[in-house]
Amino acid sequence: MNKIIKAFFNPGFALKRVYEKFYISPVYSFRHKKTHEKLLNHFGYELIDYHKIIDETKNDKVFQTSVNQSLAECNLRPSFPLDPLGWPATIYYFIRKTKPSMIVETGVWYGFSTSMILLALQKNNYGRLVSIDLPAYFETGGYRDENPYLSEDKRRVSLPEGKNPGFIVPEYLKQRWKMVLGDAKIELPKVFIDVKDIDIFLHDSLHSYQNMTLEFETALKKLNKY
Repeated sequence: MNKIIKAFFNPGFALKRVYEKFYISPVYSFRHKKTHEKLLNHFGYELIDYHKIIDETKNDKVFQTSVNQSLAECNLRPSFPLDPLGWPATIYYFIRKTKPSMIVETGVWYGFSTSMILLALQKNNYGRLVSIDLPAYFETGGYRDENPYLSEDKRRVSLPEGKNPGFIVPEYLKQRWKMVLGDAKIELPKVFIDVKDIDIFLHDSLHSYQNMTLEFETALKKLNKY
């Protein structure tokens, strides 16, 4: 209703919304699908197999209910099942196909990707995940995301009040998971002291050039060479 009122008093806003809905979204979806096809073909996989595997998450009602209930408790709208061509779903597919032994990720926030990773590990009945993230507490104002591709109003992010990173991760998936709270610049080298080798490293923390370079160079030394 608020958007309808805003469109009535602001025709420019209305035209922008129509443009996004009927032009940008279809074009983006088409390009998104073509990108996935190219990515899958590079690794010798097919899109039909991709969707077959992703359907596992759509059909897992226990998983979806658990995650959506955690979101609802914080007055957040249900988000599962996720976009089948989105980042968390893509991660799920590659973990199911490659069956890694050890995964390390930086950046957890609510835990969307983390939940999908842990679900894939459960389906594989194999593997572990170590996650690192700064606690972006609501009470302290969260933190500032320096991702240059985000608008200014989206750079200030925080978790719901009283929640830690990964709060939506279902309890029954946590046996394969270690959550480390802290700055990845400090905690990542510590993790790699205990972890001999890793099969997959996922960066989703501070998206600055300096931080990304530091994390990738640190992880590369521990990455298994296939």
